[in-house]
Amino acid sequence: MVFSSRFLRWRLVYPISAAALLSFSLAIFRSAGGLFINLGMTFLGILVTVAYVDLVLREHQARQWAETLDRINKRLDNLATVASAQFRVAFGLTPDVCDEVAMQSSDDRLRRTEVARVAEQVLRPIAAQRVAAINREGWRNLNRQLQITWNFGDHLMELHGTQLNPEVFPILMDIQDRMWSLMNRYSAFPDVLGVPDNELSLNTRGESVVPLKRSLEHSMAKDISAVLDLTVRILNYLNHAPIRRVRTIRAKSSLISLKPSEKSTLENLLPEFLESLESTRIL
Repeated sequence: MVFSSRFLRWRLVYPISAAALLSFSLAIFRSAGGLFINLGMTFLGILVTVAYVDLVLREHQARQWAETLDRINKRLDNLATVASAQFRVAFGLTPDVCDEVAMQSSDDRLRRTEVARVAEQVLRPIAAQRVAAINREGWRNLNRQLQITWNFGDHLMELHGTQLNPEVFPILMDIQDRMWSLMNRYSAFPDVLGVPDNELSLNTRGESVVPLKRSLEHSMAKDISAVLDLTVRILNYLNHAPIRRVRTIRAKSSLISLKPSEKSTLENLLPEFLESLESTRIL
């Protein structure tokens, strides 16, 4: 039997199973065996009933949330795609690093596979080299895009956290943490990152800040590589997620469980995020 709740297993299934086992054991060693056998069978009946009810409730919940979960996964897909594509733009790579047929395919799994390939095989290996080549304007643009992506991810977790797969939520948190680290470093050293070495000012001790710049670039390259690895994990998860088929699609059905204030917040954020998605020219 497979029970969806760990709480249910520990508080109900395991104690009843132990009680059933104890009843059958007493039936063997005590004279009133019939009583304990009947008691054990009653406990087993309770287990079967609980398992059946749990299964029915899970199926009902899956059907009830099918359309909403599909749309949540679509937003998760967009987030992972932009989280990867923003670095392609920052690295100065043109869209032709992506397979055009795969990116324009109506098969989302094929497109996600291509996005993951670019992140893993194209962007990640050159991260350290390309980070060192980003100029001041490039860092400003990347920081702006990171803020948009981070905000959308934050609202995705805030509004749909209870519907997200428990395996995905910590990955999203790790992506948020890495992007936050990138933004923090840029905010602290905008006068160092992207500035040519020969134009860097000396510090208050009269020493060169080039070693500091190299250390920042190394740390940021590690964070970018981590974000790329994490987005690949999300894309692979989505590629293996079950495809739900529904008969009808209702406009804005993904917002049915949100409060009015939450709907307004997400609807105000979506246009900005989708505009950034379009600007990457990866979809």
